[in-house]
Amino acid sequence: MYKEFNNVWEKWSIYFNINIENIMRIVGNIQWCSKIVLYTFFVLLSITLWVWGVLWWGEKFSRHISVSRVPLSQQDRTYAIPWKILVSPFGVEEEVYALLTQTVFRLYMWQYSITKHESIQLFRNIAYRGAEVLVILENEMFGWNTKAWRDFLHKVSSSPIQVQSDEHLGLVYQHAKTFITDNHVIITTANIWFQWFRRNREYRFVTDYKPIVDNLTDLFQKDWQWKHIASEDIHHALLFCPLNCREKLHDFIESAEHTIFIQAQYLQDPVFLAQLKEKQDLWVSVQIIAWRFQDEDLLTWFENRYIMDTPYLHTKNILIDHNVLLIGSMNFSTNAIENNREISIITTDQESVDVFRRQFYVDWNRLHEEEL
Repeated sequence: MYKEFNNVWEKWSIYFNINIENIMRIVGNIQWCSKIVLYTFFVLLSITLWVWGVLWWGEKFSRHISVSRVPLSQQDRTYAIPWKILVSPFGVEEEVYALLTQTVFRLYMWQYSITKHESIQLFRNIAYRGAEVLVILENEMFGWNTKAWRDFLHKVSSSPIQVQSDEHLGLVYQHAKTFITDNHVIITTANIWFQWFRRNREYRFVTDYKPIVDNLTDLFQKDWQWKHIASEDIHHALLFCPLNCREKLHDFIESAEHTIFIQAQYLQDPVFLAQLKEKQDLWVSVQIIAWRFQDEDLLTWFENRYIMDTPYLHTKNILIDHNVLLIGSMNFSTNAIENNREISIITTDQESVDVFRRQFYVDWNRLHEEEL
């Protein structure tokens, strides 16, 4: 009996040991497989994160790099439009008046407001000398209702000056400020008020560049005659709102590689501001001088900025990479870009760029010293 028990025990012990060994071998295999699976998982996760990071940064920089290859100043279309820049308040009134006085055949104007007596008298004199004087004028200014419109009509009613409102154009405001004479165009940031020469920071850009003179003459005549204007009718250097301003402004900002200088009365349009923020995140230096910041978030978004109260800031200018300048009547608001008649222009003319850049630095340095 005892011997039989030992035999059974030996058999079970051998069987048990064999099974224990098998179990341990299986457990060892499982641990080894688990390590392989775990290592494989971490390798795949690392590769996935690396690829995702490459794609994310690639998408973030793709538009910046593609535009940087061909900045506006180097594109086939010329933006080197010769200008003479007049900056106020620095006694430029006589120079503008002298240029307008030379008008013999025509004086066409898009204007938001004309209240200055000397200017109205000048326009009357030009018309009495036989020149065709046509004015497209806003008939319901913001905050003024129709008073400025009615006053101007009364003052020119006995003269040959012809005036139309912007009602037939389907706009919110006729806010462009542009003169077209026989051989020149003056695109300005200023209304024809007393302040436009003597109190405000304003810019006036004068050119006799024939393609611009001819194109704006054609656009004015179409507005005057209530004719349709298509985007392809507009010279590539012009922003003629609301037809092409959103696209042109986006492409203009997108072309920046190093610096964006802005001197503007308003900064309101969320699409424009988001694009500026994106550019700043891509290490483009954004410096802003504004009359006021309507959104408190902008004070944290853009640290390189100053508020300019004196002289009153009425400009709407942007300088890209120290060599491409945008100037005109277009405020950087959604209404201006999408609903108003606005006229601005892009130029790479170095003399014009230098004038603006010097004045920007003068204003910037003064504001910086005042803050200290």
